[in-house]
Amino acid sequence: MGFNQYGIYTQRFTNTINKNKMNQLQTINFINKTSGTKLIEHTDQFNSYDAFDDNYIVEIKNRRSNYKDPFLEVNKTVINIKKAKQLKKDYLYVQADGTGVYVFNISKLDLNTIPKRFYNVPATTDFDNNERVDKEFWVLKKQYAKKINI
Repeated sequence: MGFNQYGIYTQRFTNTINKNKMNQLQTINFINKTSGTKLIEHTDQFNSYDAFDDNYIVEIKNRRSNYKDPFLEVNKTVINIKKAKQLKKDYLYVQADGTGVYVFNISKLDLNTIPKRFYNVPATTDFDNNERVDKEFWVLKKQYAKKINI
């Protein structure tokens, strides 16, 4: 199987990956193995997306906690939507947590219908930096995604 016409994964897969300790490359390999994509990890760690293939650019978040409603950073998403359109690809947002891997095809969602809110979050993913900032996020529902069971 693989991704359907909406870019949603349609096959169930189970393996022995530790649900709460998957890193970005493991997530990419997991998606490739279960969906037939050929995602490649981006070499620039500061790029706005983490992986790509001929059809998709992909942002990946591996969460240690299980979020009922995943959130998507507005500024980065706007940039990735523009990049995807320029490249004639779909933009996927992937959240992996202890409950599964959730694949959202952001290019197929009407973001105008999804609520936004501000969260006070760390300024960077550098955990030595304690600075916090307010960022705007879309609050997604997991029902918008295709869940891949781990």
